[in-house]
Amino acid sequence: MSHCHNVSGWSKRAGARLLLLLLAFAVTTGCMKLESTMTLRPDGSGEIRERVVVSAQMAAMMESMEQMDSSSTSSGSMFSEEEVRESNAYPGAELKSVTMIDDMNGKGYESVYTFSDIREVTFQRDPNKIMSGKTDKKPDNNLSGMMDEMDIEFTPGAPAKLTIRMPQDDKESGDAEEDMPADTDADTTAMDPQEMRMLQMMLRDAAFKMAIKIDGEIVETNASHVSDGEVTIMDMNFGEMVRDTTALKTFAQFSESETDDPAQISDLPGIKIETQEEVSVLFK
Repeated sequence: MSHCHNVSGWSKRAGARLLLLLLAFAVTTGCMKLESTMTLRPDGSGEIRERVVVSAQMAAMMESMEQMDSSSTSSGSMFSEEEVRESNAYPGAELKSVTMIDDMNGKGYESVYTFSDIREVTFQRDPNKIMSGKTDKKPDNNLSGMMDEMDIEFTPGAPAKLTIRMPQDDKESGDAEEDMPADTDADTTAMDPQEMRMLQMMLRDAAFKMAIKIDGEIVETNASHVSDGEVTIMDMNFGEMVRDTTALKTFAQFSESETDDPAQISDLPGIKIETQEEVSVLFK
C-alpha cells in the first residue's frame, strides 16, 4: 500500500524542496554512520556500545571549514576523546572506554558504557544532536521526533520482561496517508538527474541504527524486527534508499509532513523501523 500521494509526478518546486531538505540532512549529520547497541541481561544490567564514523571525505571538508573559521577555538579535529567523555551520551550508564577511529574509511570513535539497572538509563541518540556543534545547520526533519526518548520498563525474573514504549506523535492525526503533503502542481517533471546524483553521493554513507541485544533466550516478543536475539528499534541505511528515486521522494514527503509516524516510511528500501507503539520482550 502506498504511503504517500502523487509520488509518480513531482513539480520542479517539489524537487527543489527535496534537494534542500536532504542536502540539509547530509550536512547536518556529516554523512554519519551511527550504531548504538544495548546488550541487556535478565537481571537488568548490561552495556551500550556506540560507534560513530563520518566518511573521510566529509570529515576532511568539515575540518577544513573549521580551521578557516577564525572564531573557532577547536583544534580542527572532527572528534576528540575529551568531547566524547564529556558528552554524557547515555545518562544512567557509566562510560568505560573510548577508542578513536581514524583510517581510510573515516573518522569517529567507539565508546562502551555499562549499567547495573536499565530502568535508570536513557537510551536515546540523535545524529542531528551529535553533529550540532560541528555545523551551523539546524535539524529540520522528522527524524528527531522519531528519536525522542523511549520509555523503558523492566521486570527482572525468569523470564524477565522488557517493555519499550516508542515516542509518539503529539499531534492528532487520522489516516497516515492524509498526513503526507501532496504536491498539486499540474506541471510535473522529474528531479534534475544532476541533483539526484548529488544527493546520492552525499547520502551514500549516511546510516544509523539502534538495537537491543538480548543476552539470553527470547521466550516471546511482539517486536517487528528480531534476528539472533537482537531487537531492532531503528536501522536506516540511506546509501540503499537513495538509489531508489521514488523512495527518496516518499522520504522527503514524510520529512515535511505534520506527523512523525514511522509506519509512513517503514516499507522503503534500506529502512527497518519499529512501528509498534509498545514492544514487549520476555527472555531468560
